[in-house]
Amino acid sequence: MAKTIFRIWRGDARGGEFKEYESEVSEGMVVLDVVHRIQADQANDLAVRWNCKAGKCGSCSAEINGRPRLMCMTRMDTLPKDRPVTLQPMHAFPLLRDLVTNAREKALLELLMAPQRLGLAVVGPPGIPAEVTTLLRDAYLTMVATTEYRDEAIKRGFDVGAPNSGEAITEYVTSTLMTVPTETIAEYRTYVERR
Repeated sequence: MAKTIFRIWRGDARGGEFKEYESEVSEGMVVLDVVHRIQADQANDLAVRWNCKAGKCGSCSAEINGRPRLMCMTRMDTLPKDRPVTLQPMHAFPLLRDLVTNAREKALLELLMAPQRLGLAVVGPPGIPAEVTTLLRDAYLTMVATTEYRDEAIKRGFDVGAPNSGEAITEYVTSTLMTVPTETIAEYRTYVERR
């Protein structure tokens, strides 16, 4: 079993600091699994929120290496192995304690997490025959399956995964993103401009 160092924010709205924890990481683990292991073995008072562990509720959102992500959907094998994994609460929400925030607007979380949920798309201009799109998608999947590509992508901090279908992207955009209230979009813009 490999060991990984985690730098986890500990504190509340009045202040705090990053503390380091070293934990064993097994094949197939996601960040939330490691956080639970750290919580059980080294930091029983670590505050972390989670609910579904299926990427649906958004309760386990955090900034992982500076990017808003879901801890339950971020696989350890997609993160760089040559430096610590940094975990901190979402800056867009008021901090309660450690990794727990007051996610007053689920719609704001949806906007922040949209790039991760949309994933990688293979897009072409209208009129491309379906078999050409299939060939492009198959070539992409073959490329990302090579060890050399994955290692280099992970080293550079890129997400590597299968592309979503156009239908899945359309469904997500129409059912979720198109329903976000105007005031939440304004709050999202404020957050992005601060970064």
